[in-house]
Amino acid sequence: FADQCDIELAPYRGTDFSKIAFVFCGQGTMSKGAMADFVKSGPVFQLRFKELDQITELSGLGKASDFILNPEKVTDKSTESMYSALCLFTLQVSMFE
Repeated sequence: FADQCDIELAPYRGTDFSKIAFVFCGQGTMSKGAMADFVKSGPVFQLRFKELDQITELSGLGKASDFILNPEKVTDKSTESMYSALCLFTLQVSMFE
């Protein structure tokens, strides 16, 4: 399949956005502790995860970033799926930025 696609990995500098697609991986690709290096080292990642934590803490859910940065703190299996989805989305938005 890959040889049938024309994928450009260079930054797009044009003005016609009609043929641009954003492809996000599924939640099943996320595991506790994954991508911790990115979150720790990149200012954009840190900012977005700080914002995510503010939202989840205001909602009474605790720090979603613990799923990545402190996985040993995430012991409630019922919240893992939600944290996984939130963290994966936040990672993908951060990468786009």
